[in-house]
Amino acid sequence: MKKTIGAIGTMLLVISLFAGCQATPQQPIVIQKDTEQMIEKARETLPPEQEKLPLAQRYAVKEHLTKQIERETARLLIEVDADVCVPGTDAVGITHVVPANFSQETVSAFFHALCGDTIMYKPSLMTKAWIEQAILRCEAELAREDITEGDKAQVEHTLEAYKKQYITAPERAQKEICDGLLYPYTFEKGDFYNGCTQEMVIAYEIPESTLTYANTGKVFQVYNNLEQPVVIEDNNGKKYYRSYSAHMEYNDFDYYVGWDSYWEHARKSVKNAEDLTADEVSAAGITLEEAVALGETLFTKTQSPFSVQYVTYVASEEPFYELTCSRQVNGANLIVGGEGVGGDGLSPYWAYEWIVMCVNGNGIFYFYWYSPYEIREDEVENATLLRFEEIENIAYNMIATIYGPGASKENYTTVRVEKVSLELARLKHSENNSEALLVPVWCFYGSRQVDEAVKNEGMWSDWESGYSSLLVLNAIDGSVIDLEKGY
Repeated sequence: MKKTIGAIGTMLLVISLFAGCQATPQQPIVIQKDTEQMIEKARETLPPEQEKLPLAQRYAVKEHLTKQIERETARLLIEVDADVCVPGTDAVGITHVVPANFSQETVSAFFHALCGDTIMYKPSLMTKAWIEQAILRCEAELAREDITEGDKAQVEHTLEAYKKQYITAPERAQKEICDGLLYPYTFEKGDFYNGCTQEMVIAYEIPESTLTYANTGKVFQVYNNLEQPVVIEDNNGKKYYRSYSAHMEYNDFDYYVGWDSYWEHARKSVKNAEDLTADEVSAAGITLEEAVALGETLFTKTQSPFSVQYVTYVASEEPFYELTCSRQVNGANLIVGGEGVGGDGLSPYWAYEWIVMCVNGNGIFYFYWYSPYEIREDEVENATLLRFEEIENIAYNMIATIYGPGASKENYTTVRVEKVSLELARLKHSENNSEALLVPVWCFYGSRQVDEAVKNEGMWSDWESGYSSLLVLNAIDGSVIDLEKGY
C-alpha cells in the first residue's frame, strides 16, 4: 500500500535541517545565520537598468519548472512539474513584525461582519440551580474511596469556588446583549491560564447554552493575551512563559460540522473548478469560486490585509470548503505553515499567524484567527535576491539531501514538487521572541508518496490531503529555513 504524506495550511511539513548556499551542495551545510550579514546582502544594489525590471525578469524567474531526478541508491524519485508564482509587486523586502493582540476596531469589524443582524448575548452567569448540581457532583467526587490526594485538593478548591459563587448567583439565566466590546478578565492561579490577565469578548446567540454546554446558534469569542512576554515562576523557582497567543473564533453551530470526525473524512486540495465533480459541488451547496469570494468579501468588508491562499474540499456528511488564508505585506503573502517558535521554557511561545474559515451553502460557519501580527517598519524596502537559477539548483540538491536518508529505508519514495512561490517567512530577530523579521523566501510545495518497507509504519492514513511545503529557501542567501526553529 502506498501512503501519501501532506497537508495544507496548518499541517505543513517542518524541515529540521538548515543550510547555507553553495552551487551544488552534497550535504546540508550548517552555518551561523547572521542576521546582519543577511541584511547587508539584501541591501546590495543591482545595475540601474536591472532594478527597473519586474521581479520575474530581474531575477530570471521561470514561469514553470519541469524536471525529474532519480537517485537509485537512495530509492528516491523527485518529480518537478510546478508553476512558479511571483507577487504582483515591484519589490519584496525585509520588515519588522511583533506579536499583537486584536484591536477593538478589528474585533468590532469581524463581530458585525460574522454575526450580522443576529442579536448576540454575553454568557449567562451560572444560576443557583446549576451551581447546586455542580456542588453535588463535587461532593460525590470527594466521597469516592479511590480519589487521590492531588485530585481531592483540586475538587475541594473547585467546591469552595462554587459555594462562594452561589451567594451572588442569579435565580434565572440572564440575557445581557453583547456589543462586541473587549473587557478585561483575570484568571485565577492554577487554572488553564494560570492567573494571567486577558481582554476578551464572549458572545452567544443563545446564552442559555453556556449553562448546559449544548452549543447551538452562533458563538463569537476573542481572547487577547496581555502578558505574552511575561515570565512566570513556579513553586520550585523554575521560570517559564505562557504558551498561547491571542485568537478569535466564530462558529455557527446550526451549520457546523464537528471536529470529532473531521480528520476521518476524505480531503483534497482544489486549485480550480475542474478539480471537483458536479456531485461534490452540489453536496457543498456552493461552487469553489463562490466559496473563495465569500472569504475575500469578508476581508474587504473588515479592511483586513488577507487573501485566500489554499482551498481544501472536505467530504464530510455535509461537505464544505476549508479556506486557508495568508496576510499580505507590501504586496507579498506570508507563508502559511509551521506551528510557532518557543514554548520550551527558554523563550515565550510565539505561534505563526493563521486564519482558516469553513464555508458551505449556508455561508461562513467557522472562522479562526490565531496569533495576529503587528507590522512595523521596513528594514529593507527592496531586497536584492539570488537569481532564480541559483535557487533552483540549491532546491534540487537539498530536496535530495533532506529526503534521501529516509527514502533509503523504504521500498521507494516519490517527492513531487507542484508549486513554487516567492513569499515571506517570519525569522527570529530576538531570543525572547518579542520581535521577528519577515524575509522573502522561495517555498517549494508538493507531496511525498512512500511505498513502505514496513507497511503502516509511521505513515499517515490514506486520506488525500493536498500538498505541503517540502522546502523553504531564503531568497536572499539560499539558506534553508527551519520553521520550527524560526531561522
